Amino acid sequence: MAAGIIVMPGADLAVVLRNALASRRAGLATAVGIVCGLALHTALAAAGLAALLVTSDLLFTALKLVGAGYLLYLGGKALAACVRGPRPVPPSQAVREETPPPGAGGGTATMVAGKTGLRPFLLQGFITNAANPKAPVLFLSLMPQFIPRGAPFVPMTLSLSAIVIVCGLLWFPSVAMAAASAGRFLASPRAGRLIEGVIGIVLMFLAVMLLMESAV
Repeated sequence: MAAGIIVMPGADLAVVLRNALASRRAGLATAVGIVCGLALHTALAAAGLAALLVTSDLLFTALKLVGAGYLLYLGGKALAACVRGPRPVPPSQAVREETPPPGAGGGTATMVAGKTGLRPFLLQGFITNAANPKAPVLFLSLMPQFIPRGAPFVPMTLSLSAIVIVCGLLWFPSVAMAAASAGRFLASPRAGRLIEGVIGIVLMFLAVMLLMESAV
């Protein structure tokens, strides 16, 4: 069940694919951010705070608007990149894939890129997952079915949540690696613009679908 939930196509997968096609490390950072979002949802479920979110129409709507707005933002960026062509990578977000030449002392530059350049992609993955209001509903409706009668709620919830997180750690980085490898064969500007356009439309569609969701 956990594996089925994780591999189900959605905004998480679309964001990982978009970033991984641009850079392997960017895709992996996005995947880690998504798993961090999963960890947040499982922690909220174990603490009982997810129940508050589900029962409060105001909180649910607020999170839904944040999530949909962010997907619209990412979709708009992708469509803009499709229209204008390959986007230039700002120096602050540049992700270095190359290995520094021997004796060049490039280890520092690579380390700086890992600390600062990957942060936006990590944040993208985290926000995309954490701002999904359907995740708490899913956890609260699914987890209790697998908790034996009389078993302690919090430890069992955390144990089951660990299964979901492990599935996420296996799936999303694998998708990022596969997409990055495929990106080498889709490196032409025309293919890049087509991919940006398709993913932008998908993200826009998912944002609209999210706006139509209800708590129950």
